[in-house]
Amino acid sequence: MISIIITAYNVEKTIEKAINSCINQTYKDLEIIVVEDCSTDNTKDIIKSFNDPRIVLLENQTNQGAGMSRRIGTKAARGEFTCFLDGDDWLDPKFIQTLYNTAKRENADIVSCGVIIKEDGKKDLIRGYNKKKIFTDCDDTEAGYWVSRYLNNKLVKRELWDKVEYSSRRFCEDTQTCFFLMLESNIKVNITYNGYYYYQNSNSLCHNTSTVKRAIYMVLCAKDICDYMAKKFGPGETYQNSLKAFLVRIKELEELEDRLEKEDIKEKFKDELAEIFEFFLLHIKL
Repeated sequence: MISIIITAYNVEKTIEKAINSCINQTYKDLEIIVVEDCSTDNTKDIIKSFNDPRIVLLENQTNQGAGMSRRIGTKAARGEFTCFLDGDDWLDPKFIQTLYNTAKRENADIVSCGVIIKEDGKKDLIRGYNKKKIFTDCDDTEAGYWVSRYLNNKLVKRELWDKVEYSSRRFCEDTQTCFFLMLESNIKVNITYNGYYYYQNSNSLCHNTSTVKRAIYMVLCAKDICDYMAKKFGPGETYQNSLKAFLVRIKELEELEDRLEKEDIKEKFKDELAEIFEFFLLHIKL
Protein backbone atom coordinates (compact mmCIF):
# COMPACT_ATOMS: atom_id res chain seq x y z
CA MET A 1 0.00 0.00 0.00
CA ILE A 2 1.06 3.58 -0.73
CA SER A 3 0.04 6.51 1.48
CA ILE A 4 -0.71 9.78 -0.31
CA ILE A 5 -0.74 12.69 2.15
CA ILE A 6 -2.70 15.75 1.05
CA THR A 7 -2.51 19.01 2.98
CA ALA A 8 -5.61 21.18 2.56
CA TYR A 9 -6.18 24.77 3.64
CA ASN A 10 -8.66 27.05 1.85
CA VAL A 11 -8.45 25.15 -1.43
CA GLU A 12 -12.16 24.80 -2.22
CA LYS A 13 -11.55 25.54 -5.92
CA THR A 14 -8.91 22.85 -6.40
CA ILE A 15 -9.21 20.14 -3.74
CA GLU A 16 -11.69 18.07 -5.78
CA LYS A 17 -9.22 17.85 -8.67
CA ALA A 18 -6.40 16.96 -6.28
CA ILE A 19 -8.33 14.11 -4.65
CA ASN A 20 -9.66 12.82 -7.97
CA SER A 21 -6.10 12.62 -9.30
CA CYS A 22 -5.38 10.21 -6.43
CA ILE A 23 -8.55 8.18 -6.85
CA ASN A 24 -7.82 7.78 -10.57
CA GLN A 25 -4.29 6.44 -10.14
CA THR A 26 -3.56 3.28 -12.12
CA TYR A 27 -2.07 1.89 -8.89
CA LYS A 28 -5.08 1.22 -6.66
CA ASP A 29 -3.69 -0.03 -3.32
CA LEU A 30 -3.73 3.39 -1.70
CA GLU A 31 -4.71 5.26 1.39
CA ILE A 32 -5.42 8.93 0.75
CA ILE A 33 -4.78 10.87 3.96
CA VAL A 34 -6.20 14.39 3.82
CA VAL A 35 -5.02 16.68 6.61
CA GLU A 36 -7.53 19.55 6.79
CA ASP A 37 -5.93 22.58 8.44
CA CYS A 38 -8.91 24.61 9.71
CA SER A 39 -10.03 26.06 6.39
CA THR A 40 -12.43 29.00 6.47
CA ASP A 41 -14.04 28.16 3.12
CA ASN A 42 -15.85 25.00 1.88
CA THR A 43 -12.74 22.82 1.66
CA LYS A 44 -13.81 20.44 4.44
CA ASP A 45 -17.32 19.92 3.00
CA ILE A 46 -15.88 19.06 -0.41
CA ILE A 47 -13.53 16.51 1.12
CA LYS A 48 -16.40 14.91 3.05
CA SER A 49 -18.47 14.65 -0.12
CA PHE A 50 -16.20 11.93 -1.50
CA ASN A 51 -17.36 8.35 -1.02
CA ASP A 52 -14.15 6.35 -1.27
CA PRO A 53 -13.10 4.09 1.63
CA ARG A 54 -9.45 4.82 0.92
CA ILE A 55 -9.85 8.45 1.98
CA VAL A 56 -8.88 9.22 5.59
CA LEU A 57 -9.76 12.72 6.82
CA LEU A 58 -7.68 14.15 9.66
CA GLU A 59 -8.91 17.49 11.02
CA ASN A 60 -6.52 19.82 12.82
CA GLN A 61 -8.11 21.56 15.80
CA THR A 62 -6.00 24.68 15.20
CA ASN A 63 -4.21 25.91 12.11
CA GLN A 64 -0.84 24.16 12.08
CA GLY A 65 0.69 25.09 8.73
CA ALA A 66 1.87 22.80 5.96
CA GLY A 67 4.93 21.40 7.74
CA MET A 68 3.14 20.26 10.88
CA SER A 69 0.19 18.98 8.82
CA ARG A 70 2.54 16.82 6.80
CA ARG A 71 4.17 15.56 10.01
CA ILE A 72 0.71 14.55 11.26
CA GLY A 73 0.13 12.75 7.96
CA THR A 74 3.38 10.80 8.12
CA LYS A 75 2.61 9.61 11.65
CA ALA A 76 -0.78 8.31 10.50
CA ALA A 77 0.52 6.68 7.31
CA ARG A 78 0.39 2.87 7.06
CA GLY A 79 1.78 2.40 3.56
CA GLU A 80 5.11 0.98 2.48
CA PHE A 81 5.86 4.35 0.85
CA THR A 82 4.51 7.88 1.26
CA CYS A 83 4.15 10.83 -1.07
CA PHE A 84 2.82 14.37 -0.64
CA LEU A 85 0.27 16.33 -2.63
CA ASP A 86 -0.71 19.94 -2.02
CA GLY A 87 -4.42 20.72 -2.17
CA ASP A 88 -4.03 22.87 -5.28
CA ASP A 89 -1.85 20.43 -7.24
CA TRP A 90 -2.57 17.11 -8.94
CA LEU A 91 -0.90 13.87 -10.05
CA ASP A 92 -0.54 12.24 -13.44
CA PRO A 93 -2.59 8.97 -13.42
CA LYS A 94 0.61 6.86 -13.63
CA PHE A 95 2.51 8.82 -10.96
CA ILE A 96 2.32 6.23 -8.17
CA GLN A 97 2.75 3.18 -10.42
CA THR A 98 5.78 4.65 -12.18
CA LEU A 99 7.62 5.70 -9.03
CA TYR A 100 6.69 2.53 -7.13
CA ASN A 101 7.87 0.25 -9.94
CA THR A 102 11.21 2.07 -9.91
CA ALA A 103 11.50 1.83 -6.13
CA LYS A 104 10.93 -1.93 -6.15
CA ARG A 105 13.18 -2.57 -9.14
CA GLU A 106 16.09 -0.55 -7.72
CA ASN A 107 15.45 -1.31 -4.04
CA ALA A 108 15.32 2.45 -3.53
CA ASP A 109 14.34 4.41 -0.42
CA ILE A 110 13.47 7.55 -2.40
CA VAL A 111 12.39 7.99 -6.03
CA SER A 112 12.10 11.45 -7.61
CA CYS A 113 10.45 12.52 -10.85
CA GLY A 114 10.12 15.81 -12.71
CA VAL A 115 7.54 18.52 -12.05
CA ILE A 116 5.24 20.26 -14.53
CA ILE A 117 4.58 23.82 -13.39
CA LYS A 118 1.18 25.19 -14.40
CA GLU A 119 0.41 28.89 -14.27
CA ASP A 120 -2.68 30.60 -15.66
CA GLY A 121 -2.04 32.17 -19.05
CA LYS A 122 1.51 30.86 -19.32
CA LYS A 123 3.23 27.99 -21.07
CA ASP A 124 3.95 24.93 -18.94
CA LEU A 125 7.41 24.87 -17.38
CA ILE A 126 9.04 21.51 -16.77
CA ARG A 127 11.69 21.03 -14.12
CA GLY A 128 12.97 17.50 -14.26
CA TYR A 129 15.86 15.16 -14.85
CA ASN A 130 17.65 14.72 -18.17
CA LYS A 131 18.70 11.16 -17.37
CA LYS A 132 18.01 8.43 -14.87
CA LYS A 133 20.46 8.43 -11.99
CA ILE A 134 20.96 6.12 -9.03
CA PHE A 135 23.00 7.54 -6.16
CA THR A 136 23.79 6.79 -2.53
CA ASP A 137 25.27 10.09 -1.34
CA CYS A 138 23.25 12.76 0.43
CA ASP A 139 22.48 15.03 -2.49
CA ASP A 140 22.22 14.96 -6.27
CA THR A 141 23.92 18.16 -7.35
CA GLU A 142 23.30 17.48 -11.03
CA ALA A 143 19.55 17.69 -10.56
CA GLY A 144 19.35 21.34 -9.64
CA TYR A 145 18.43 22.79 -6.25
CA TRP A 146 14.66 23.19 -6.71
CA VAL A 147 13.85 19.67 -7.89
CA SER A 148 16.30 18.09 -5.45
CA ARG A 149 14.89 19.90 -2.42
CA TYR A 150 11.22 19.66 -3.42
CA LEU A 151 9.42 16.80 -1.63
CA ASN A 152 6.15 16.53 -3.54
CA ASN A 153 7.84 14.88 -6.53
CA LYS A 154 9.15 12.03 -4.39
CA LEU A 155 8.07 8.61 -3.22
CA VAL A 156 9.61 8.05 0.22
CA LYS A 157 9.89 4.77 2.13
CA ARG A 158 7.66 5.17 5.17
CA GLU A 159 10.20 3.78 7.64
CA LEU A 160 12.39 6.85 7.04
CA TRP A 161 9.81 8.86 8.99
CA ASP A 162 10.89 6.89 12.07
CA LYS A 163 14.22 8.71 11.77
CA VAL A 164 13.10 12.08 10.39
CA GLU A 165 10.27 14.34 11.54
CA TYR A 166 8.83 16.75 9.04
CA SER A 167 9.88 20.29 9.91
CA SER A 168 7.19 22.23 11.76
CA ARG A 169 8.36 25.55 10.30
CA ARG A 170 5.62 27.50 8.54
CA PHE A 171 7.84 28.40 5.61
CA CYS A 172 10.74 26.70 3.76
CA GLU A 173 9.79 23.60 5.70
CA ASP A 174 10.56 21.03 3.03
CA THR A 175 14.18 22.06 2.32
CA GLN A 176 15.70 20.78 5.55
CA THR A 177 13.25 17.85 5.72
CA CYS A 178 14.32 16.68 2.28
CA PHE A 179 17.98 17.05 3.24
CA PHE A 180 17.48 14.92 6.35
CA LEU A 181 15.66 12.23 4.36
CA MET A 182 18.47 12.12 1.81
CA LEU A 183 20.99 11.82 4.64
CA GLU A 184 19.13 8.94 6.31
CA SER A 185 18.34 6.98 3.14
CA ASN A 186 20.46 4.57 1.15
CA ILE A 187 19.57 4.26 -2.53
CA LYS A 188 18.00 7.29 -4.24
CA VAL A 189 16.79 7.32 -7.83
CA ASN A 190 15.93 10.17 -10.19
CA ILE A 191 13.88 9.29 -13.28
CA THR A 192 13.11 11.25 -16.44
CA TYR A 193 9.33 10.84 -16.08
CA ASN A 194 7.45 14.09 -15.27
CA GLY A 195 4.37 13.26 -13.22
CA TYR A 196 3.66 15.93 -10.61
CA TYR A 197 1.56 18.95 -11.62
CA TYR A 198 2.42 22.00 -9.54
CA TYR A 199 -0.08 24.84 -9.77
CA GLN A 200 1.60 28.22 -9.47
CA ASN A 201 -1.06 29.98 -7.40
CA SER A 202 -0.32 33.70 -7.27
CA ASN A 203 -2.35 33.96 -4.03
CA SER A 204 -0.49 31.25 -2.13
CA LEU A 205 1.74 31.89 0.89
CA CYS A 206 4.82 30.80 -1.04
CA HIS A 207 4.29 33.40 -3.77
CA ASN A 208 3.33 36.29 -1.50
CA THR A 209 6.39 36.23 0.72
CA SER A 210 8.80 39.12 0.99
CA THR A 211 12.46 38.70 0.17
CA VAL A 212 13.33 39.46 3.78
CA LYS A 213 10.99 36.84 5.23
CA ARG A 214 12.37 34.27 2.82
CA ALA A 215 15.92 35.16 3.88
CA ILE A 216 15.01 34.81 7.57
CA TYR A 217 13.54 31.37 7.06
CA MET A 218 16.48 30.22 4.96
CA VAL A 219 18.72 31.13 7.93
CA LEU A 220 16.42 29.11 10.19
CA CYS A 221 16.61 26.24 7.72
CA ALA A 222 20.42 26.38 7.88
CA LYS A 223 20.22 26.46 11.68
CA ASP A 224 18.02 23.34 11.70
CA ILE A 225 20.55 21.55 9.52
CA CYS A 226 23.35 22.56 11.92
CA ASP A 227 21.39 21.16 14.85
CA TYR A 228 20.79 17.91 12.98
CA MET A 229 24.44 17.57 11.97
CA ALA A 230 25.62 18.17 15.52
CA LYS A 231 23.28 15.46 16.80
CA LYS A 232 24.21 12.95 14.10
CA PHE A 233 27.95 13.56 13.63
CA GLY A 234 29.12 15.51 16.66
CA PRO A 235 31.29 18.67 16.55
CA GLY A 236 33.61 17.50 13.77
CA GLU A 237 34.25 18.60 10.19
CA THR A 238 30.76 17.82 8.92
CA TYR A 239 29.18 20.03 11.57
CA GLN A 240 31.72 22.79 10.95
CA ASN A 241 30.82 22.77 7.26
CA SER A 242 27.16 23.17 8.15
CA LEU A 243 28.06 26.18 10.29
CA LYS A 244 29.80 27.72 7.27
CA ALA A 245 26.58 27.32 5.29
CA PHE A 246 24.71 28.98 8.16
CA LEU A 247 27.07 31.96 7.95
CA VAL A 248 26.45 32.26 4.23
CA ARG A 249 22.72 32.59 4.95
CA ILE A 250 23.46 35.13 7.70
CA LYS A 251 25.44 37.18 5.20
CA GLU A 252 22.49 37.14 2.78
CA LEU A 253 20.23 38.39 5.55
CA GLU A 254 22.68 41.12 6.56
CA GLU A 255 22.59 42.45 3.00
CA LEU A 256 18.89 43.18 3.57
CA GLU A 257 19.48 45.16 6.76
CA ASP A 258 17.89 48.33 5.42
CA ARG A 259 14.70 46.45 4.52
CA LEU A 260 14.57 44.91 7.98
CA GLU A 261 13.97 48.42 9.25
CA LYS A 262 11.73 49.72 6.47
CA GLU A 263 9.33 46.77 6.49
CA ASP A 264 9.16 46.60 10.30
CA ILE A 265 10.37 43.01 9.99
CA LYS A 266 12.29 43.09 13.26
CA GLU A 267 9.05 43.40 15.22
CA LYS A 268 7.00 41.07 13.03
CA PHE A 269 9.60 38.29 13.19
CA LYS A 270 11.14 39.05 16.54
CA ASP A 271 10.88 35.43 17.75
CA GLU A 272 12.55 34.05 14.64
CA LEU A 273 15.33 36.65 14.78
CA ALA A 274 15.84 35.97 18.49
CA GLU A 275 16.25 32.25 17.73
CA ILE A 276 18.83 33.04 15.06
CA PHE A 277 20.72 35.49 17.30
CA GLU A 278 20.85 33.04 20.22
CA PHE A 279 22.20 30.26 17.99
CA PHE A 280 24.79 32.63 16.52
CA LEU A 281 26.07 33.67 19.97
CA LEU A 282 26.31 30.07 21.15
CA HIS A 283 27.95 28.50 18.12
CA ILE A 284 29.85 31.10 16.10
CA LYS A 285 33.29 32.20 17.25
CA LEU A 286 34.03 35.78 16.26
